[in-house]
Amino acid sequence: MHGAGLMRLTAVTMTLCLTAVAAAVHGQDSVTDDMAGHRLRGLALPVKQVVLNAPMAGILAELLVEEGDDVAVDQLLARIDDRIQLAEVEARRLQAESQTEIRHAELALEEAQIMLDNIETIQKQGAASDWEVRRARLQRDQADAAVDAAKEQHVLAQVVLQREQERLALHHIKAPFAGRIIRTQAEVGVSLTTDSPILSLSALETLEAQIFLPVDLYGKLAQGQAYELDAGKPVNRVLTGSLKNIDSIVDPASQTFRCVFTIDNADKALPAGFAVRLVWAE
Repeated sequence: MHGAGLMRLTAVTMTLCLTAVAAAVHGQDSVTDDMAGHRLRGLALPVKQVVLNAPMAGILAELLVEEGDDVAVDQLLARIDDRIQLAEVEARRLQAESQTEIRHAELALEEAQIMLDNIETIQKQGAASDWEVRRARLQRDQADAAVDAAKEQHVLAQVVLQREQERLALHHIKAPFAGRIIRTQAEVGVSLTTDSPILSLSALETLEAQIFLPVDLYGKLAQGQAYELDAGKPVNRVLTGSLKNIDSIVDPASQTFRCVFTIDNADKALPAGFAVRLVWAE
């Protein structure tokens, strides 16, 4: 019984080994067929896609778009409550536009110059001392410096105004590129932090598929040429892709190189995220 059991165990082991070898060979053949012949896979994704987070903490005051809306570059999409910042900008604008301090300093300089001229005239008549002249000249110089300081403050006020205007701009979330609103992720009235996503935007006019090809195909494709891409569900048809880029570096581990194909989707009829396979026949 012991010998018979051992023989049965040996037979089972050999069967399992042969099955494993056959499966490995079959799998290897499948991979070889896929890598060598003929259809090589990737995903068709938007050329541009971004999640727009809140650029600053605050309350979401307006959400001006809905999911599915097509938007233009720089279009206002959402607004964080900006009432306090608007008041700050207006106050800084008044300071930046005011010429009062400069005019006041210029009048003081004019008066100091008149006093100096009078003292110098009196000195020539022997009725004023050198000390009085020096004092009048010092007062004139101080008034002149006050004019320079007022002008510098005016320039500084303009810089501060620009800074506050830039802070105000942070309250306004605009589209960085033309595209479609894929998802809104915040509600009006919610408190936002800089980690809070507001909406997702994708440019769908052009899709891009990155496909890793076997090294045997290197040099057999031409950048700028059109190739057939077999699209999977839900497209289920052959599309034309233009070869945008061929990487100049081969991955030594996988013995593949990356190619990027673009697919025209001007009518936005194709959804993003479907699988494509390069149709390749020698």
